[in-house]
Amino acid sequence: MLIKLKDIPEEGLHLRYKEKPELLSVSEYVKKDVEVDAHIIKNADAIFIDGSIEAELTMECSRCLKFFTNTINPNFSVNYLPVLEGSDEEELELNKANMEIGFYKGDAFELDDLIKEQIILSIPMQPLCITSCKGICQVCGQNLNIKECNCEQENINPKFAALKNLLKK
Repeated sequence: MLIKLKDIPEEGLHLRYKEKPELLSVSEYVKKDVEVDAHIIKNADAIFIDGSIEAELTMECSRCLKFFTNTINPNFSVNYLPVLEGSDEEELELNKANMEIGFYKGDAFELDDLIKEQIILSIPMQPLCITSCKGICQVCGQNLNIKECNCEQENINPKFAALKNLLKK
């Protein structure tokens, strides 16, 4: 959603809407509409955005490979400043204070970019269907959450696996 600076009144702009995952380029993880609730305030050239997102992620468990859904509801608070004329975007060095600052060019900014960023940041690095997921058997492929298997599990440290082959010769 393109927000034009001239459309933001003095008291601020409150937006509550649903966005299609395809428009946010997150349809790989999000299958249903993303609910956005944002309040935008303009102070001179600075823009302050507070809000929240609600989205249902569809992910694959990193242990048992089962697909599951997880609802996320991240809150965000970001300041936008105009890019200074003559400054090179590649030359900007970010420090910790700048991590919550975004930059815009011209007389408008794209709110969907912020929404997409917040969704991507909410995706866990190792998604788990449940925190106690047992995964799958490395020998037979049985989902150990459903049924235990009788496979013989050898717990060999991978650093010493090559030494085991020496015994076979």
